Amino acid sequence: MYLQILSDDLETKSLLVEGASCSLRLKTGELAQVVGEKVSILGKEITSKMKTKKQGMRDISLLSSFKEFIRNMRPQIVRLNHLGVSYSCNFIEKEVAYYKRIAENADVEIFEEDSGNKTSRWFFIGDKVKWESPLFEIVLSEFGKGYSDEWIPHFQIDIDTNLSFDELNKSATKYLDKNFLKWKFDIRDYGVVLGMGLLERIGGHKIYLGIGTNLRNTKYHREKLLKPVEGRMQKV
Repeated sequence: MYLQILSDDLETKSLLVEGASCSLRLKTGELAQVVGEKVSILGKEITSKMKTKKQGMRDISLLSSFKEFIRNMRPQIVRLNHLGVSYSCNFIEKEVAYYKRIAENADVEIFEEDSGNKTSRWFFIGDKVKWESPLFEIVLSEFGKGYSDEWIPHFQIDIDTNLSFDELNKSATKYLDKNFLKWKFDIRDYGVVLGMGLLERIGGHKIYLGIGTNLRNTKYHREKLLKPVEGRMQKV
């Protein structure tokens, strides 16, 4: 439903919603698909990789608030930046080898952005040449390291805006929840380029919203920060 709201309001050709199915599309075909809680990347379902357990925390859903937020923010939303997932695995190298292989089979590239964090790595699949097109992000950490169960596993929606972080924080507080943007990506001597908050948590399944500020340069991110994952990976 969150992606349906985005599709209706952003009118992006990259996001196709038909009934309960939502597809993120490239010119060459489908990059990712979401049907309910099932997530597929390049035709391969990865839902089992995002196993979760009920965590004893209260359920949260900001669906109606999200609809109002997007509707009121529409003039300030520039584009859908990416969709993505974040989860833990046994070995990051083995996991990225799997994605590298299916990307090669689909004639699509996989890239990595330096996370600046030894316990997690950020990967993106898609077409970075057409820098305005949304990508699919895969954030990987290893079991027992990195993020807490409160954060992962989760599905992520990320949008670009032309607002400052203070302006975003004010709008998010008004339409979503007080202190919604509980995490921010603050670059030293530059400023905050991204804020994130929890949209939904039901039975351990989580959806986070990332909102880019007017300091986030998506073209620079695609052209300079995303580096190809080199080498042909062995089958795992």
